[in-house]
Amino acid sequence: MPSSRLAVWHTAFNLGAKTIPPFAGAATALIIALAARRRVGSRGNSSKTWLFVAAAMQIVHVPFTLLAIAPTNAKLIAMRAAKNLDMDKVGMENLNLLLNKWCGLHNVRIATATTAFLMVVTSLLS
Repeated sequence: MPSSRLAVWHTAFNLGAKTIPPFAGAATALIIALAARRRVGSRGNSSKTWLFVAAAMQIVHVPFTLLAIAPTNAKLIAMRAAKNLDMDKVGMENLNLLLNKWCGLHNVRIATATTAFLMVVTSLLS
């Protein structure tokens, strides 16, 4: 069971590593462009501020990923490369702990991206 979780994680990781960075970069550039084009006074400074804060929340994903998530990714990739499917109980527990840790850290990224999106929508509608 844990080895199948690792296989699913690895597939999702590879897909995400290829698709998310360009998408996040484009989204951040779009948010900054929206903020830069927003005229002061047209809808208030708070709208423009929300857009810049949303862009900052997107940018924070890079150091967060490098500092908090990359070490966990490296351990999971090493376990996958070892193809140690007959893990002992300690190995399985370690794998489950790493996968659960990764899920929690990834949820932080999801929460900040969702919050940034909602800030952009709120800013555009205000």
